[in-house]
Amino acid sequence: MTAKDLRRLLPPEFIRPAGPPDDTLILLPLAPSSHLPLRLSAVYHACPALFQRPVTAADDRDLLPAPLPVPFNPAPSVPKNPANPTTTPDVPGFAELGPPRRATELCLPPPQSPDRHATIPASPPTQPVILQCQPVPADRTQLALQALFMCRGPVTPAMTAAHCASLPGILSCLLLQGHDIAAEAPATSPAFPRFRQSAPAATAALRSLSNAMDLNGSGTFTVQSANLSRSFFMENDWCLAVEHSSPHLADGIREKLTMTVRALAGAS
Repeated sequence: MTAKDLRRLLPPEFIRPAGPPDDTLILLPLAPSSHLPLRLSAVYHACPALFQRPVTAADDRDLLPAPLPVPFNPAPSVPKNPANPTTTPDVPGFAELGPPRRATELCLPPPQSPDRHATIPASPPTQPVILQCQPVPADRTQLALQALFMCRGPVTPAMTAAHCASLPGILSCLLLQGHDIAAEAPATSPAFPRFRQSAPAATAALRSLSNAMDLNGSGTFTVQSANLSRSFFMENDWCLAVEHSSPHLADGIREKLTMTVRALAGAS
C-alpha cells in the first residue's frame, strides 16, 4: 500500500503532517486483503514516519475488520530483543503478526533537530555600492555651459572660445564683453589679425544698429564678402564673434552659438 492509502485509514490524531510522500510504497506484515484485520500497531511498526506519536496498547485498534472469522495458522512469535526494546513494543496481539519485514526502508527518516553547536559557514562580505555623485552647479551660467559643451567643472571664457572654435565650419572665435576682448581662439587663417582688430568696433556698430531696430542691443548679424564670412551673436553686454569658412553655418551651429552667448549673459 502507499502512504496515501494508509493516511485514509489512520485516525487523524495519529497522522504526522510532514510524513513520507503519498506515492511511497509501504510493505505491511499482513496484507489487508487477507482474512485478518489490519491493526493500527502493525501500520505503526511498518512505517513510524506516518505517525506523530507512538501507538500504545490503549490506542491499538482494527483499521480493517476481518470479513470472515476463519482460523489461520499464526506465525511463530519473535523473542524480544532486550538490547532494543523499542523494536517490538508490548502490545497485545502484536506477536501474532509475525516478524516484521524491512518495510521501513521505504519510509522517510523522522525529522532531526538542528545541532546548536554546528558551525554555519560565514557568507562572503558583500561589496559596498559606490555612488559617484557630482554636485550640481548653483550658477545657472555654468550649468548651461557645461550642458552645451558636455564638460565637467567650471567653464572659463577661454574654454568657451575654444569650444566654439572647434565646431564644424568655424575658423576662429572672439568673445567680447563690452568693448574688451575677454577670450579668443585664433586660427591659422591670415585674416584673423584683421578680424581681431576690427571686432570691437564692428560689435559697437552692430549694437547701435540693434538698438535702432528696438532689439535692445541683442541679435545675430552675419557679414559676408567675397572671401570671408563673419557672424556676431550679441546678448546684453556679451558678443560672440566667429569667422566661418562658408556663408551658411551647418545645421545646429547657429543655434548652439546663440544659446552660448545667452548662457554667458544669464538670459533665460
